[in-house]
Amino acid sequence: MSKPVKIIAIIFASLLTVVLAFVGFILFVIDPNDYKQDIYTVVKDKTDMDLAINDRIEWQLWPNIGLKLGQTTLSDTPNKQTLVAIKQAAVSVQVMPLLSKKIAIDSVELDGAKLSFIQYADGKTSWDKMLAKLKEQPEEKSQKVEFNVKLLNIANSALAFDDQKTQTQGQLENLLVQAADIDFSKAFPIHIKFDYQQKDGQGKTLIAENDINTTVQLNQEAQIYKLTALNARSHLKGTLLPAPVVLDLNANVVADMQQQLHQLEKLSLKLDYQDPKLKAPAHVELTANVTANMKQQLIDVSALLLNANYPDMALKAPAVLKMQGDIKADLAAQQVQMPNISLEASYPDAARPSPITATLKSALNADLKTGALTLSPLDLNANLSDKAFPKVMPIHLVAPITANWKEGKVALNGFNLDALAIKTTGQLQASLPALAATAAPNTPATQGMSITGNINTSAFNLRELMQTLGMTAPATKNPNVLKSVSVNSQINGNEQAVLLKGLKVQLDGSTLTGEAGLNDLKNPKIMARLNLDKINVDDYLPPTDPNAKPSTGGLLPIELLKKQNLDVALSIGALTIMDYPIKQFQVSATASNGLVQVSKLNGGIYNGSFSLPTTIDVRGKEPILNVDPNINQIEIANLAKQFTKQDLLTGKASYQGKVQMTGNTVAAWTSSLTGNSAVKFNEGILKGVNMMQLVMNEMGKYQALLPYVTGKNADTIVNKQNDTQIANFLGEAEIKNGLVQTKALNADLRKA
Repeated sequence: MSKPVKIIAIIFASLLTVVLAFVGFILFVIDPNDYKQDIYTVVKDKTDMDLAINDRIEWQLWPNIGLKLGQTTLSDTPNKQTLVAIKQAAVSVQVMPLLSKKIAIDSVELDGAKLSFIQYADGKTSWDKMLAKLKEQPEEKSQKVEFNVKLLNIANSALAFDDQKTQTQGQLENLLVQAADIDFSKAFPIHIKFDYQQKDGQGKTLIAENDINTTVQLNQEAQIYKLTALNARSHLKGTLLPAPVVLDLNANVVADMQQQLHQLEKLSLKLDYQDPKLKAPAHVELTANVTANMKQQLIDVSALLLNANYPDMALKAPAVLKMQGDIKADLAAQQVQMPNISLEASYPDAARPSPITATLKSALNADLKTGALTLSPLDLNANLSDKAFPKVMPIHLVAPITANWKEGKVALNGFNLDALAIKTTGQLQASLPALAATAAPNTPATQGMSITGNINTSAFNLRELMQTLGMTAPATKNPNVLKSVSVNSQINGNEQAVLLKGLKVQLDGSTLTGEAGLNDLKNPKIMARLNLDKINVDDYLPPTDPNAKPSTGGLLPIELLKKQNLDVALSIGALTIMDYPIKQFQVSATASNGLVQVSKLNGGIYNGSFSLPTTIDVRGKEPILNVDPNINQIEIANLAKQFTKQDLLTGKASYQGKVQMTGNTVAAWTSSLTGNSAVKFNEGILKGVNMMQLVMNEMGKYQALLPYVTGKNADTIVNKQNDTQIANFLGEAEIKNGLVQTKALNADLRKA
């Protein structure tokens, strides 16, 4: 060995001996436990809290600087609160890297740490005192230091909080944090696991078991932070939830703090709703890519895909919902756009022959500041299925929609609906301020309401429509009726009434016009003022069945009449019923609380007129009917032909009466009939009936006197009088409990 080398070796050995001696002196002579009071004083000065190191401080200086603490607490003694309690903590730092301004930590271990946090009812917290003290400390300039940790292990730790403001208590416990090779210039893995329990002021609980794995990269110089392959799972249960939930989150997270640009790449969110009432857990899965430019206040969600299924016991298979689209949000302008929404849904009800399905496409624009919302347009296709339907019923709706949730307004501007082989067009505007986001709680839904619009349908076959709906079309005398129907109307409504105005209904060859709807929405009343140009009711009646047995039920639908609340009026220009040609038919009726008043029931027939005002009272045990019939100068010839099928009688008939009946059967009406009536008949001829013949036969032997009285013999009179003229006939009667008592009967019969 050369001399210089020997000298260097001796110097190095001497230095090593000195260093080892110095380390030995520190380790064996200096005891850090002698400085607990000094440590307490420093902590008290910096935080205004009391530090208690209850166990011995263990330490080493070579080959690593190591420090180990036992039970240690940090307390706010005056308020009798322990903010931090540690069971055990240890840190080990390599010595040699410190010489080159590098911090290489072998391990950081924390076991049994417990933190306590209280928020008082006045909003202050148990940590305010310490945080205020820390803010008073001058901020020291820090130099850039390379930093890495081989192992981080936090176990059996907890955080308890008590929010006295909301009366909520929570406990984060069993906290486990494990990380290895922590280096701010490289990516490193980390595992976090903890349980969480919460109880609110109503006693409802939430329990969560959480497990998180990811790879972290912290580029402090560029201020770019990444979480790669983030995987988080949470098991949620408790009385706060209707059923347990399992939540899985996967994503790559990039946060650029300088550019204020944040990204969630390949976001995947899965949720299982574990309701025992379901065949299997309900499942929701969402995938997307999210970019948030916080400098420009822009958020972009692309390739959004949502799939959900709900396996209800009543379904053949799970109900399914699928949504696709993109979301663009401008937070500064408070604008949200979904330019390409697509929805698909299926509901396979076991009670239906096939699933109900629907697809929806639209473009959405929302102004969060004003509350304005547009769907331009909404395009909905649906297929409805039911046991009553002979086949699946398709529905197609196209409608540009504008709305404002802050004002409670919605409008369908020019919608087109194709359903049941009926094409319907129109528009609808509704203002429901009670449903607005700014409305006071518990405001009645109809308060301040207004509705306007119109609808127009194409002509449709009502018989085919009923068959499509699984209904049997009624048998009618005329099989060609109910084959052409169309409806056109304006719609007007407010908080008092909703009416169809300008109503026009085409029914076969008849036209119905007028208005109808509901008045007094708090106590809904049907209102109608309708005009019908003409109709043959006989065409719509069922064919006559000569073998049909008389109905044994009541004549009046009593329960139905009790429920009616209406005010209706109908006029018909030309009405045919039971082959009677009625002109200018009018009916007006009101009904409320079981009292039905038909104030007008009149019309013209056979060059005369009739009126039949009626009152039906079903408020008592038995219904009571009051009828005031009035028939004026009706030509009787055609009426007689309808009954006798022969030309027997001509003339004009009138009738006036006022009767009352009680009960709900023919027998009851007959036995209770009470009132009065008067019949008048004039200008009549009874054809084919020789009243003179009857008189001659009755006169018998007195016929020889006829030439002296009439100037004609009996044979001449009888042979020429084949008809009988009824110049006048008047009959008056009183009726009591079904018994008729004739008060007057006068007839003026003359030869024709």
